[in-house]
Amino acid sequence: MNKRTRIFAVVGALLALLVIAVAAVPMFFGDTIANRAKVEANGALTARVDWRDAGLSLFGDFPNLTLRLDDLSVAGTGRFAGDTLARVTRLGVVLDLASVLGNLRSGAPIVVRAVEINRPLIALKVLEDGTANWDIVKESAPKAEGSRPLTVKLRKLDISNASIALDDQKSRLVASLTGLRQSLSGDFGDEQFTLETDAHADSVSVRFAGIPYVNRVALDITAALDADMRTKKFTFAKNEIRLNDLRLGFSGSAIIGDENVALDLAFNTPRTDFRHILSLVPAIYTHDFQKLRTSGAVTVSGTVKGNYGERAFPSFAVNAKVNNGAFQYPDLPLPARDIALDLSVKNPGGHVDSTVVRLDRFHAVIGRNPIDGAMLLKTPVSDPDVDLRLTGQVDLADVGRTVTIAEEVIFAAGLHSETLFPDVCAALS
Repeated sequence: MNKRTRIFAVVGALLALLVIAVAAVPMFFGDTIANRAKVEANGALTARVDWRDAGLSLFGDFPNLTLRLDDLSVAGTGRFAGDTLARVTRLGVVLDLASVLGNLRSGAPIVVRAVEINRPLIALKVLEDGTANWDIVKESAPKAEGSRPLTVKLRKLDISNASIALDDQKSRLVASLTGLRQSLSGDFGDEQFTLETDAHADSVSVRFAGIPYVNRVALDITAALDADMRTKKFTFAKNEIRLNDLRLGFSGSAIIGDENVALDLAFNTPRTDFRHILSLVPAIYTHDFQKLRTSGAVTVSGTVKGNYGERAFPSFAVNAKVNNGAFQYPDLPLPARDIALDLSVKNPGGHVDSTVVRLDRFHAVIGRNPIDGAMLLKTPVSDPDVDLRLTGQVDLADVGRTVTIAEEVIFAAGLHSETLFPDVCAALS
């Protein structure tokens, strides 16, 4: 072996030893780091944080450092003792290794290249007095003299197959979301940046004051937000929400304050086909909806303005109108025709109980029988005051010749959150 060959051999061996040493550091110290992280998390929260297994590696996203937590859980304490706030099958965090070393040397920001959350189950609860089970962060203790604040810059967040439930007893709001897949990207550490998000949920349900407004609807969101972290203002740019076939464009801004969020939002339907709002009716959407013949126009618009917080509630208005609507299935003999709707949901702000739901007109003809209705709902939280009027005759045979209603899509207004969201309630019980 000549001299040059020996030099290459020695250099190669040193490099191999260096790579092995660097790779071995997470292996030998991973448990120590994970245990320390668990102690810090439990010390900073009024909740119990635990996980089954943890790993730290350089090989998952070389040369970055990858932290993995399996079966992560966050359990409530105090008034929420026995309840599980969240359970995550796997949490992965990819850290820029150079930024970690820079933080150790000089306190430079740690760059989190990606956070991946797989199959989270989250159960959010608000008691009648407004106490929320997610308010678990302890007040910050005074920092020691000479200590440096930890700065973290997040670039990407990915969530897969999430299920989320909300049971707000104070506002009488129950909501559920399953099959959520969401991707957030942007340089979160900058003072000004654009936050881009794409999200899809297989099923979304919302019930307010006992009335179902959305029932098992597929949700898609595409949005770009201009974020100004100095003023904590987020301005919506290119944005669209899709509920089944109904598309809503929205604009406006949100400013996050110390106690409240200042909202100034507006939305409307960029397309006005009656079939799009018809897709929100589960009994119709599940029965050969793509073959449905429809006509008529629909408009949906709304605004949200004012502060939202523990002691603040914004004003909002939602208006929906349908004119000359009609639909017919190709394999059924009768159409539903002359469908008209004039619905408004308004609140002047201040309290959720000030919400007024007004159905000024509902009209439809099934077979030869016209049906007309109107409704007024006030004080939905404290003492629901409902004035409902229906006139007309319904021939059940004609209904069967117009639409096939599958038993599994019938939605009862009295369902509890456990029925709305059995997966999360069962998994976290």
